[in-house]
Amino acid sequence: MSSHEVCVPWAAWYEDGEERLTFPSSWEVQVAMPEHQPVELADDEIRSRLAQPIGTAALAELARGKRRVVLASDDLTRPTPTDRLLPILLGVLEEAGVSLDQITILVASGSHRFWTRLDLLKKMGPELCDTVAIYNHHPYENLVYLGQTS
Repeated sequence: MSSHEVCVPWAAWYEDGEERLTFPSSWEVQVAMPEHQPVELADDEIRSRLAQPIGTAALAELARGKRRVVLASDDLTRPTPTDRLLPILLGVLEEAGVSLDQITILVASGSHRFWTRLDLLKKMGPELCDTVAIYNHHPYENLVYLGQTS
């Protein structure tokens, strides 16, 4: 690959692959890469971090005694392993006394398209889709204007 070609991740959730981008030779192309590649955490490590977060109370403590919990999920434009993370989060919430019928997942898609059932299955897994209420955010309906901030 030349200094004017860059491979980027492509098609997350749809047979992950790479796309080769080619730039004109007159361009100065720089690729910014993180100094350290992130390491995938084991489920127990994720639970540990939820129990001991930085700068806030543990998720279980925050959830205890709550009547309703809404979890926001990114959409398919992000490669977050939601099908792995949400069951762990739901387990922590259940241990804190929040039942599954008190939990709603909101697909925080901004102005991206609505999710289909197939999208939900890919991102969240079939078990979760059949267990918890999941709603698409709609950026143009059912919103209340609260004013303008500085």
